[in-house]
Amino acid sequence: MKRLLQETCKEIFNSTKKRLGDKALANLQKHYRNILTRGEKELPVIPPRPSGKRGKLAKSDAHNLCERLKIHEAVVLLFAKDPHVSFTNNRAERDLRMSKVKQKVSGCFSGCSLLNFHIT
Repeated sequence: MKRLLQETCKEIFNSTKKRLGDKALANLQKHYRNILTRGEKELPVIPPRPSGKRGKLAKSDAHNLCERLKIHEAVVLLFAKDPHVSFTNNRAERDLRMSKVKQKVSGCFSGCSLLNFHIT
C-alpha cells in the first residue's frame, strides 16, 4: 500500500495537471482495493469473545488500519483527484507548530495554569 501511494504521489508530482486522469484514477482504485483485499486475508484471526465479557472486542493495530483504509478510501485517494489536496499534512502541521510553541512559552498551552494551582 505504501509503495502504491508513494508511486502515485511521484506520478502526480511529475504530471502537468497535478492530478490523475479518469482511467488512471480507476486503475489506482482497483489496485488500492486489491491490496486491501489481500491484506485482509493476511490479518490474524480475531479471537472469540470470552464468555461473560461485555464491550467492544479489542482488535490489533493492523485490523484497525485496514478497516480505516477501507472506510476512508475516498479521503485517502483525494490527493490523486484534486490538485489542491496535498499528499501529506506536513505543511499544515508546520503552520500550526509555531502557534502552539508560542502558546506553550506564554503559559497558555493547556488552559490557564493558575486553575491547577492549589493553596494548602
